[in-house]
Amino acid sequence: MGYCSYCKQNKVLIKAHVLPRRFYIKDSSGVYRGIHKDGTYKNWQCGFYDKEILCSDCDNILGQYDNEAYKLLLNIDTKKQKTERNGVKAYHYKKEEFDYDKIRKFFIALIWRASVSKGGFNGVVNLGRYEDIALEILKGNIENDNLFKVIVLTEDKPNDFTNVHYIMKTRIETQITYAVYFAQFVAYIIPNYKKLNSHAFKIFNELTISASDFIIAESSILADAKRNFLMKTFSKGIKASRKNNHPI
Repeated sequence: MGYCSYCKQNKVLIKAHVLPRRFYIKDSSGVYRGIHKDGTYKNWQCGFYDKEILCSDCDNILGQYDNEAYKLLLNIDTKKQKTERNGVKAYHYKKEEFDYDKIRKFFIALIWRASVSKGGFNGVVNLGRYEDIALEILKGNIENDNLFKVIVLTEDKPNDFTNVHYIMKTRIETQITYAVYFAQFVAYIIPNYKKLNSHAFKIFNELTISASDFIIAESSILADAKRNFLMKTFSKGIKASRKNNHPI
């Protein structure tokens, strides 16, 4: 028995995945890789889950949003043709091709689960007062469409780090942003979004998921940026491991 973070009741809790399991990609040794909150690589046999946040009933409620994401994102290259939009190659779902409420709630549920979970590579996520707001949106009690804006990018081709999954806290302009790296995608989730004005990020205003468009833009520099970050992280992890005299 335990306290379910969604229904707020004492119930039997399950092993709830923060990042839905079907989005993990195994490496050559058959395990899933992610970045632990201490900055080291972590291998998971079943992906990262937390057995202290959700009961089965509530996990199933959130599962309907996972299913929409599976439908739209898994094997996207076989489902959609890339088109060009303002000089950027992208997959483009029009409003009749996706359920905006479900895909928006998928990303909100993902970052909410990461916030209520206290372990694993999700330790960087702390939504603060937006944690309760996210829950109210998920339950359909409020809408707040101006909050939790999401931009999704995809790598232009698979690489050695495509199967490393992690969440990073960053900023876009001055706005706190959580970058969720899963499979070949990165989702930038901005809890308190305001229109972006700098030249470097203006295109993100057009790429935010809306009720009429879900655009997944291809980025030729995403893989390199991810590789650079992970190599630095790996180097720090080696130093920490040596200092503490234990293997990674």
